[in-house]
Amino acid sequence: MNPIVEASITSLISNTHISTAVSLHSNDQAPLPEWCFHNEDQLPAVYKQVFEACIVDGMISTERLYPILLLSGLPRENLAQIWSICNTTTPGQLNKKE
Repeated sequence: MNPIVEASITSLISNTHISTAVSLHSNDQAPLPEWCFHNEDQLPAVYKQVFEACIVDGMISTERLYPILLLSGLPRENLAQIWSICNTTTPGQLNKKE
């Protein structure tokens, strides 16, 4: 992986946004954070870099995404919760919207 992209990914996953999203979503009455609703052109470049780093043959590669998620340092239970919240279309395969 490109060292710049890897550094950006590390920065992204150490950001509190990920853990905030999990904790907010786990409480059904709390809204999702504002950053979840940005138009694609308003997303920070690092989110786009993570997406691009995970694309293989036009699809998100679980094999590439999984290690990135593990770098977050979040407990695997939280990562599983994030995955189950996001992965609503095809089991085990994320699409761009997810």
